[in-house]
Amino acid sequence: MRTQGGDKRSGGLGDILSGAISVCSFWNEEYGLPLASQIVRNATRIAFDKEGRGLTAPSVVKELALVVMSIEAASL
Repeated sequence: MRTQGGDKRSGGLGDILSGAISVCSFWNEEYGLPLASQIVRNATRIAFDKEGRGLTAPSVVKELALVVMSIEAASL
């Protein structure tokens, strides 16, 4: 399944993805990379919907917890 990301790429998104990969790989070594990618794409899309072209990396960071909670809720 492909996850739609935001329509803008800003500096710092690679750092966010790298951190998400580290955490998700700790949680689950086999699925850490695709899970991290899904989380960051979803957070980027939500942040872009709110911020538009004013999107920055901190805008994405603000959405990470919400995205993780929604993924956890969907898996229950």
